[in-house]
Amino acid sequence: MPTSINNLTLTLHQVPRAQKASWKTFGLLLYRIGLLLVWTVFSLPGVVLHGPIFVTASVVSKIKAKGNVVGSCRSMSRVLMCL
Repeated sequence: MPTSINNLTLTLHQVPRAQKASWKTFGLLLYRIGLLLVWTVFSLPGVVLHGPIFVTASVVSKIKAKGNVVGSCRSMSRVLMCL
């Protein structure tokens, strides 16, 4: 079955091999790992500075959720079970 690439038709026997060089693949892997490390280093100051805000928001959210469950149990007249 022919494969069309930009108005060119190639059959399978016309393509000797479809394989990337292993050193190119390894180089691309190293490049992407390097990028990941660089962006991780750039993001660390923001994570450290905003860490206390995340923890405070989580604690306040849990306290408010617990208070809302108790408040809703008190206000409902026909409650079968409250947590």
